[in-house]
Amino acid sequence: MVLRRTKDIPRAQRRWVDVTLAGARFHNNDLTGARFNGVILDDVEIDGLLLGLTVNGVDVVPLVRAELDRRHPELVLIRSDDPDDLRAGWSVVKELWQQTTATAAALEPALLSEQVDHEWSFLQTLRHLVFVTDAWISRPVRDAERPYWPAGQPATAMPAWFVEACGLDLAAAPSSAEVMSARAERIEILDRVLATLTSDELQRRCTANRDPGYPSDTNKYTVAHCIHTTLSEEWAHHRFAARDLARL
Repeated sequence: MVLRRTKDIPRAQRRWVDVTLAGARFHNNDLTGARFNGVILDDVEIDGLLLGLTVNGVDVVPLVRAELDRRHPELVLIRSDDPDDLRAGWSVVKELWQQTTATAAALEPALLSEQVDHEWSFLQTLRHLVFVTDAWISRPVRDAERPYWPAGQPATAMPAWFVEACGLDLAAAPSSAEVMSARAERIEILDRVLATLTSDELQRRCTANRDPGYPSDTNKYTVAHCIHTTLSEEWAHHRFAARDLARL
């Protein structure tokens, strides 16, 4: 997803010395190039996109990735360039979602719209995955015109002009049944695309979709990139949803 430019803090205010930040929460912040020296990190949780993170001289990103792969072998499958691996990985992720959706269905309906620690609710998460399928499968891979469900949930950091180009309604409040129906339709779309996927198709560069929307330059991406992005979003947001449902 596209990250919006975060609000700049004057450079003179970007240095904290002898300051207690115990209990602080950082959400949707760009910490590229940040340095933490002489800090005490006890009971700290980091959840985000790790591209380069050095702790006490050790690049921990490969270690984190290896441990996640060990715990969740499906991650290796959904990053693969082998169609059979992708189908097998999606089968695992889809089963995880089926189990979690069944758990959600047993809760009080109001809880499905409940946000935990200011994160998306369960229904918002499903609406986001509808948007992901529309944006990364229907638009570039299937070359569909205006594929977006108006009640889809864009990424929090998506610029307003992208939201407008996609025809999304940020004030939409679809019912649980409407969300579940839209979600089921997108799962069927992904099923159909993966069912006939070949190695040649994976390497195909998507055609230029001239209809306004996200992503804008669809011909920049291969089918493999679009599928990897979609499956990674499916896996990550399942983890978030399962975590929050457990708290509820």
